[in-house]
Amino acid sequence: MKLSIKKIFLLPLILLFFPAFCIWISVKPIVIYYLISIAVFGLILFVKPKYLFYQLKILYKTSAFRYYLLFAIWCIFSGLLLVLLGKYKLNVYLYYIFSLLLIDYGLTYILPVFVFNNRNFNIRFFSKIFLSIYFIIFAIGILEFFGKTFGIDILIFPSDFLGNQRLISNYDTIHYLDRVRSIFAEPGWLGGFIFLNMPVLYSLTLSKYKIFDNNFINLFIKKSLIPMMWITIIIEQSAIWLIFNLILTVFYFRKYILRFIKKYFLFLLIIFLMIICLIILSFNSLSALDLGFYNRIFNFFMNLNNFDQLIKNDTSLGMRLVSYLITVKIGINNWLLGVGLGNTGYIFPTYYSPLNFPYLVELTQNYTKSFYLTDKMSYNGAIPYQFFAETGIIGLSLFYLFVYKTYKMLNKVKLFFTNLEYDFIQGLSFTVISSAIIIFYDIPEAYYYIWFLFGLTNIFIFKAREIIISKTRRSYDTKSISNNTGV
Repeated sequence: MKLSIKKIFLLPLILLFFPAFCIWISVKPIVIYYLISIAVFGLILFVKPKYLFYQLKILYKTSAFRYYLLFAIWCIFSGLLLVLLGKYKLNVYLYYIFSLLLIDYGLTYILPVFVFNNRNFNIRFFSKIFLSIYFIIFAIGILEFFGKTFGIDILIFPSDFLGNQRLISNYDTIHYLDRVRSIFAEPGWLGGFIFLNMPVLYSLTLSKYKIFDNNFINLFIKKSLIPMMWITIIIEQSAIWLIFNLILTVFYFRKYILRFIKKYFLFLLIIFLMIICLIILSFNSLSALDLGFYNRIFNFFMNLNNFDQLIKNDTSLGMRLVSYLITVKIGINNWLLGVGLGNTGYIFPTYYSPLNFPYLVELTQNYTKSFYLTDKMSYNGAIPYQFFAETGIIGLSLFYLFVYKTYKMLNKVKLFFTNLEYDFIQGLSFTVISSAIIIFYDIPEAYYYIWFLFGLTNIFIFKAREIIISKTRRSYDTKSISNNTGV
């Protein structure tokens, strides 16, 4: 029965990696992954409730799940209090508690435990799935690039089929269609997705342990995946994600980089000074140089001391920064309880004025739609600002307590593992740290991957528990035999 349950849970796992797959209800896209996830967990609850509750009981006792529950309880309690105070509509409260807190966050977080049961978990099997999925994602992106560059429609078809289903009417006006997005609706979400998974990809591909049974496939995947990843990062043309991924790579390889710098310090210093001199000498020509989409990096650093000019030159970044500032302002004005989970969009129009930011066309369009089509305004959200605005300082603190406990528990149990499992945990530890930092930037489509990656930590925590129980039993049996034989 357990094997059958495992197979059933593989379906939402597969759909998790197809975020653009959706069905449209009225004008709202409903992600198929969410529907299948609800159906699968609902089926197991109906058919095998004891199995479901037993797994949740162990999860509560041994992992950071209990800290997520504290966060969830606060969201439910504070939201209900806001409903009673008349500051939060009951239907909005029920919708977001169910859709975000339970399904998006909760079910995605506990999914890995049900797919990869602790006793049956095979790290090589999971690593094969993990690397194969990313190989396919990068391959689709590279094919899309060649298809768009040389006008070969058949090469663009996989990306159009997998990533085109959530495009909205104004996407073609902001040149998303010219950039690589692979399985995602927006190129930026692809960049954020790579960032979240980069540490684990580094750990697995650099591991000295064999993952694929076939020697050629094992060598080919390990040698080609990282170059494919960086090609994808470059061709998806997101300046901010290029910077973020470079920073993460330097952080991941910091020990090796420091050794290299120490060994070749004088040589590297001369090269660095030469580059600085060249930049100074060619400053005027650099400012006029057309770097395409990456010209945004140059403009960003040139306008750091002038906020108005910064958001005028890069309206996409400006839209995010203005959204963050307004969201934080909402949080400051409602610092204790917040405004309710998912409620920021309904409050946002009262804080935003198109007169102050006439060049932020998308936000102005969203503002207009909020009055004429719906009472909710679309904006760029990021988890810390959003949780601060919607759950108050207590909710935000509980969320980061959950992240901290996840990291602490993962590092505590890694002492029980060796070989490939240890390498995987190393990568996952970096992911928890980088996730806690990068969620300050807007990555909406990658949100549930954060919860999934956090959920992966529970597999190792579960398995460490089994190892401890097994060692305790063996020690007890050995003592019993010794006492019985008089040794």
